[in-house]
Parts: sequence; C-alpha cells; structure tokens
Amino acid sequence: MNLVFFKMVRSKTKFWQMVGRGTRLRPDLFGLGRNKRYFYIFDYCQNLEFFSQNPETTAGSANESLSKRLFSSRVDLIGELDRHQGSEGKPELRDEVAERLRQEVEKMNVNNFIVRPKRKLVEKYGDASAWQSLDDERKAELIDEVAGLPSELIDDDQEAKQFDLLILRLQLGLLRHEKSFTRWSKDVREIAGALEEKASIPMVRAELELIIEVQTEEFWQDITTPILENVRKRLRSLVKFIDKTKR
Repeated sequence: MNLVFFKMVRSKTKFWQMVGRGTRLRPDLFGLGRNKRYFYIFDYCQNLEFFSQNPETTAGSANESLSKRLFSSRVDLIGELDRHQGSEGKPELRDEVAERLRQEVEKMNVNNFIVRPKRKLVEKYGDASAWQSLDDERKAELIDEVAGLPSELIDDDQEAKQFDLLILRLQLGLLRHEKSFTRWSKDVREIAGALEEKASIPMVRAELELIIEVQTEEFWQDITTPILENVRKRLRSLVKFIDKTKR
C-alpha cells in the first residue's frame, strides 16, 4: 500500500522493479469485497522527477492518531463531568480518567526529541495537582500541545482502544444530549451481539451476562457514564475475538 523512496535510484530497471511492488494485488484488503485498488509512493529523493514520471499527486493530510483522539476525548470527558458535578458516581469517574491521563503524561520521555519542546507542559501535567481543576485554557493546552506526544505508557491492543474511543463518544454524547448517542449505542449492541457468538471462549463466557444485557432496551433506559465505563472495562479486551469481517 505504501512505497517509500528514501534513497536515490538511478537504474531504470531497479526503479520499475521497486514501483512494481505496489502493483501486487490484495483481495479484501479493506474488508470483505474491498480489494486493493491503488497504492501510494512517498518519494523523498526526486526519483520520480529523475525518471520523468508525473503520477497523480497530493499534498497529503495528517489524520490524528488513535492515541491522540483518545487523549483529547478523555480531556473533553473531564470537562463535561466537571459541568455535571453532583451526579452520583461521576466524581469517581472524573478522578479515574484524570489519573489515567496524568500517568500517560508522566510516561512521556522529555529526552525524546518530539517531547522535548513541550517539556514544561509535560512536567506541569505530570503533577496530579494540575488535574484538580481544568479550565478552558488548560483543556486547550492539553488537547493542542500535549495530546499525541509519544508516551511509554503503551497499550498495543488496537481493537480495545477503538472500543475505548467508542465508549468515550457515548459518554460525551450522553452528557451533551447529542443525537449521535443513538448511533453509537447501536454500534455497542452490535459488538455485544458479535461477542455473544463467541461464548465458547472462556474470557467471553465470563462476561456473557453483561454481553446479553447490553443488547436489551432496558439496559439503555437509565444509562449513566459510570455504567458505560464499566462496560468499557469489562468488554474492551474481548473485542479482538470478533471475526474481522464483523468488526
């Protein structure tokens, strides 16, 4: 899908051999029936110009990483929970989310050349006292300057992190009374339905009662952010068992 030229190639035969790697077909690359139809070339050394090739080009765009979206969404959740102070169970959730983010910041290595320019902010938000109260200025600092910086607090389970983000969207949608809440809740029900099919797996079977309950209308009638957090914690590590075509 991606060819990176990071050296000068002056042999036309070798150049076309390298480009030919990208033309290899791959059925179902993006899902069932979604085959590979294109590939990208990242040319840092003007090889295309040297061989007078002019393919369709783009300036490109940098999509936010999953880790950055999770960090920013958790900052937003803290802000919304602060706005809804006094609701049962939410102060504990707020403290838990803040501590999770603080630990992530604390594990940002200030000797890393990406982190180093933000050292003052990293040191600031590595201290628990900085999270006791987040005004708009601090939330903007965290989202614009700190979110996305590499951290040594590593979670390699991408499916679990995608589920985390889905639950965060649900929690924010619930607190903000957004119409998107209905759409996100439907996604969670479908995930639960796909997990129920994997009840033969011991880890899934241990949470089967919750998995079945999540699919009922009654479960969603008096839903709260702490209940959603409980669902996230108990099901996040199970999502990887769902067949890829159903994810």
